[in-house]
Amino acid sequence: MADSVDRLERAAKAYDAAYAEKGAALAPPVREKLNGLLRDIDQLLLDDRGLPGRAWYRHMIYAPGRFTGYGAKTLPGVREAIEERRFDDANIYAGRIAAVLDAYSKRLDEARALIEGR
Repeated sequence: MADSVDRLERAAKAYDAAYAEKGAALAPPVREKLNGLLRDIDQLLLDDRGLPGRAWYRHMIYAPGRFTGYGAKTLPGVREAIEERRFDDANIYAGRIAAVLDAYSKRLDEARALIEGR
C-alpha cells in the first residue's frame, strides 16, 4: 500500500504542476474533456465489495465507524480489522486500498497528459 500512496503523491504533484502551468490556457474542448476525466474521479475510491459489516458502504478511504456513529474513520477496512485483531482482513483491505489508489493515480496521470497535450 505504501507504494500506492507514493504513486498517488507523485501523480497529484505532477497534475498540480501541469495545471498550474497550462490550465488557464486550455482550449474549451480540452477543458471539457479534462472536466469529464475529473468529474467522477472520486468514484475510483469505491470497491463494490464494501466494508466488513456494511457491504453497502464502498468507500475505501473513509467511512463512518461501525461503533462510532457518525465519527469518520480513515482507511476503515484496515483500521477496523487491526482494532478487531482480524489481521488477514487487514491485509486484504490494504490490497483493496492500494488498488483504488492506483486507479486514482492513473486517472490523474491521464488528466496531466491531456493538459500537456499528449
